[in-house]
Order: sequence, then structure tokens, then C-alpha cells
Amino acid sequence: MKTITWPEIWPLQRLTAAEAALSTAVEELRQAERALSRIDQEPSARCVAIQEEIDELSGRYWQQEEIHEGRRSYRNTSHEERDLIDSKREQLEQALSAAEMEHENTRPARLAALEEEVLRLTAALGEARGELAYIKPRVEMAYSYDAPGPIYSFRTLREAARALCPVRIDKNPLGETYAYVEGVRLRIAGDDLLLSMPPSSLSWVPKSDQHGETSRAPEMQIHAHVVYIADDDEVLVRRNGVRNGVIVEEYARFFGSLDAALQPFVSELRGLESVDISDTKELPVLGELIRDACRKIAGDTAGQPKFLQGQRRLREWQIDELIGAYWEPFINAPWDAGIAGSYALLKHRCGRGETPNVFAFDTHGHFGFRVRTPDHDWIIGEIYCPPEHFSPPETPDPAMLTNLDSPGDAWLAELGPVKFCIRKAASRT
Repeated sequence: MKTITWPEIWPLQRLTAAEAALSTAVEELRQAERALSRIDQEPSARCVAIQEEIDELSGRYWQQEEIHEGRRSYRNTSHEERDLIDSKREQLEQALSAAEMEHENTRPARLAALEEEVLRLTAALGEARGELAYIKPRVEMAYSYDAPGPIYSFRTLREAARALCPVRIDKNPLGETYAYVEGVRLRIAGDDLLLSMPPSSLSWVPKSDQHGETSRAPEMQIHAHVVYIADDDEVLVRRNGVRNGVIVEEYARFFGSLDAALQPFVSELRGLESVDISDTKELPVLGELIRDACRKIAGDTAGQPKFLQGQRRLREWQIDELIGAYWEPFINAPWDAGIAGSYALLKHRCGRGETPNVFAFDTHGHFGFRVRTPDHDWIIGEIYCPPEHFSPPETPDPAMLTNLDSPGDAWLAELGPVKFCIRKAASRT
């Protein structure tokens, strides 16, 4: 799966550019406000230019000073030159008066334009400050040593949902199939394809059995807490199932919550009554995900024995006819150093003639038993025997019993195709 790094999404250059943009916005607003405050103090450029011409003409009344033999003297201009200068200066003074009047007449428009520019630049400054406030914590968090990761990159949120939302398929003791995804429980219809998947009541069946691969329905794990959605250019953080909740909550607040983003897909799923895995009609994203998961299970379990439902309540002698041949080898199998607790007590009690109380579960081949202890507790357990192995023609060899590693709350053993489960904690009833 493609990944991307925090610095690739939030490089330091983004922070530098935001700080520079803010500095520019501050300076531009300062200049505009200065111009607004001095609008009555500064003449127009045309007025200044005309005044400079007038001053230049005035200087022509006197020629450049000359120094003769250490004495300063001045030579006046001719009358013709002075008349020409007077005429020109009169024209310039009239032009200056007109320019000043025009400058005064245009003052309201210039004032309104400057005020509008100040408002625009004020808004731009606010945007620059907001952009910096948005970028700065994100860049700083992206470069933090405890930034969550890795970041998985997807083109769309739909693509991310298909990859990241965990799906669990389960059967209840009645053989009804349900899917669980993002907190939604949905009934599976058309589930004849899943008859080889065991119900939840048989989840303890060890994986060494041919049924073991299906004893627990495949479940896609949440393998990413941070995702990048390329089309939207956004980072989303999953709050659920994360160890350091404080850090992740903070990142989700700044970058966005993946759980919240997935809610429209969850709402679509809640609108379904069930998901029929036998048809091909289009479903919402998470519905398609459920159907794909079910079909994968069906493909993985094709050709395996089926877990048929509807086993009726049986009397003890009927159960004995079906699986009684396995009980004696189970109880009389050789001891080993790993047998202890309720498993050892069961072997001890039954080896001395204690008779178990047996009963049938709804799934064909699934049975339970209880054995009373001297202190009036019960040793409880379960047996699973594939129906095709009922009533064996010969009693199995006790030496063939294998005691298995027993994670969780049960002791596990198998005798060929038959599996035994003895609960470690006895139940007093």
C-alpha cells in the first residue's frame, strides 16, 4: 500500500511562505493607511511638477554669479528674456491653480478608493493571519517526534474506506450470518455460500482441523491510523483503536477525523435491511466491502464440510451412539505434564466412573457436557465431531489424543477429526 510522509504533505516551505505572506500583507496595509492619513497633506504629482517649473523660471532672472578679481557681482537678464519668463510663469501659475482645483475636486473619489483599498488589504491581512494560524501548528505537528504514522495514501475517500474499514463476518448459534463494520450490524442474505463457515459457538475449534481455517471468519484489520486523501489534499486521523489517545485526538482536531469522514458511508449502510451476497446489484461502499469479504470466505472454504444447522435436541443415549466411541479414548489417554486444572480433574473424575451429562447444540456435530465435582462445582466442556465421522466402526486409539496449546480460557485436545474443549474456570450452578 502506498505511503506518504508528513514532510511531503506539510513541508517547512509552507510555513515559510505563510509567514512571508503575512509580512507582505502587514506592509501593504501600513502603506495604504499612511497614504490615507496624508491625503490632505500631499499635493498631486502634477502640482509638484508645475511648481518645480515655476521655481526654475524664477531662477532665470539672475544669471549665474560671477567672480571677478576677488569681487562678487551679478549681471541682470535682458528685458526681452524677462518678458518671456513672465509670460511663461503666468501660464504655469494658471496651470498650477487649475491642477490644484482638479486635485481638490477629485479628493472624495481618491479618499473613497483609498478607504476601499485599506478595507481590502485589512481583509487580506486577516486571511494571511488565518492561513498562518492554520499552517503553523500543522507543520510543527508534522515534524514532531511522536507524529502518528505511517500515512497511507489513497486517491479518494471511497478507496480508503474499502481498504481500512474492518469487516467481521459471524454466525450465531442458529446459523444466521451477520456482518459487523464501523459499528453497524447487518444481516447477510443469500448465505448458502457460507455454509462451510462455523458459527460463533464453534470459534474455539483449533486451526489444525480442516475446519479450523474457517472457525473464525476473516477480518480485515485497521492497519492505518492516518491517511492522506489525494483528491481532497487532506489528512484524516482515525481516533478508534489507537493507544495514545491524547496525541491522536490532538492530531484529529487539527487534521480531521477519519471516523467522522466515514459517517456518510456508515449512514448509507444503516439504510440497508441486509446484504444479499448472491446477487450483483450495486451496493454502497461498505455494503460492497461486506459482500467482497463474504465471497472471499466462500472461496476460501469451498469444498470443505458444511456446518449444517437445525440439529434437534437429542437424548444422552442418542449422543452416545454418535460420539460415545470418542469419549473413552479421550478420558483414558495418557497423562502428560501439561494436563492440569479442570482438565486434570475431569480425567480424574471420569476415569473413576463419573458419568458426564451431555447435550446437543444447534449445529450438527456440536455437543456439550457437564461433570459434577466433589465441591459441587461443574466442569463444563464442548465436543465437535464432523457429522461424517459419527459412529466410527472402531474405537480410536487413546494414544492418538493430542493435547493442544490452549490460549484463552480453555483446554483443547483433538482425537483425529474430533475436538474437545474443557473450560479452565469451573462454573458453579
